[in-house]
Amino acid sequence: MPSLLRKCDICRCWVDPERVAAVPKSKLCLTHAIKAEAYGGEYRLIWRQERTSKAGSLKLNYGSVIPKSVRNPSAVERVRLEYEESHF
Repeated sequence: MPSLLRKCDICRCWVDPERVAAVPKSKLCLTHAIKAEAYGGEYRLIWRQERTSKAGSLKLNYGSVIPKSVRNPSAVERVRLEYEESHF
């Protein structure tokens, strides 16, 4: 179980435990997560098609789609730059 205490990667303020419980992988406070939405969000959803055919076969059989959530570093970096410009 992930710890419910962590600091925001941008402002170093404590992230609400309710947010960590709802979005366990999140490393941003709610304020900065909302700002990251303007740049595509803190996380992007990618997917790949599961291949069910045998290896080396020319016949391509595809099964289900496998989704994966990956961090969006460009959005986080843009929010960090905005924060630094406004506070320093």
